[in-house]
Amino acid sequence: MKVVVTGATGYIGHHIVKQLLSEGHLVAAVVRQISEDLPTAVDQIVDHHDDAALFHALVEFEAEIVIHCAASQILEHSIQHSAELVETNVGFGARMLAVAHAAGVIGFVAAGTFSTHADGSRDYEPQNLYAATKEAFKSIATHYQRNTSMKVVTLEISDTYGSNDPRPKFLNLVSEAARNGTTLEATLGLQIMYPIHVDDVANAFVHCAQLLIQGVHLDTVYSVHGPTGLNLQDLVQLYESVNSCAVPVLWGARAYRGFEIMSPYVGLTLPEWSVKIPLEEGLKHL
Repeated sequence: MKVVVTGATGYIGHHIVKQLLSEGHLVAAVVRQISEDLPTAVDQIVDHHDDAALFHALVEFEAEIVIHCAASQILEHSIQHSAELVETNVGFGARMLAVAHAAGVIGFVAAGTFSTHADGSRDYEPQNLYAATKEAFKSIATHYQRNTSMKVVTLEISDTYGSNDPRPKFLNLVSEAARNGTTLEATLGLQIMYPIHVDDVANAFVHCAQLLIQGVHLDTVYSVHGPTGLNLQDLVQLYESVNSCAVPVLWGARAYRGFEIMSPYVGLTLPEWSVKIPLEEGLKHL
């Protein structure tokens, strides 16, 4: 496959690029500026907000698939953050859809989020403005899915984890507390997570791209989540068990966030795809 990836320098995008290359696919990345973090085998397409230039770059590369992971994930609300969230998550996403369609791309796989279902149901209930902008992009994507030959699929990702993750995710904070012996201040910890290893997430995106290339009929949205749902307290106990360590956690020191997702929505998963890394194994190498 010839695959164009946005957000390739991000944590999930990096692992997607790594898997694509390991399977022998040709990869190009749309970037804001040349990055030394990307493998030399990746063609870098610098986006200067010139749609014509971006179109010609995709045509020249003969792109078959776009994997769209670029996003602004800001959970705090402000005027400045609102503009950035809309510009990146809606504006740039809309540009990529338009350019990909014009360039004759076969399939477009976009990263979504389970936080668009804050009440734990299938219904659209945004947890925050970030989730709202991701849903806005998905609405635009529906146009291309329904009215053009380009197939568009959104993969709604649950809580991801893995080694060398710079993001302040809960499991990363747990691992840091275990290493340093510092006390982690947490909520009561009754909210449930379905953690999924980043390598399994990357596998889901690559698998989806391959299904689109093969012409397999797919729904517009799938859920990418771990196989095991645990509340935070049980998750910490499992971490302690598999790593033979103690994690000092002060439960109840923090209040739940507004619109905290207590029981996440778990939707339909991709055909012929399943998680390969059990949670216990993943936690050992966190």
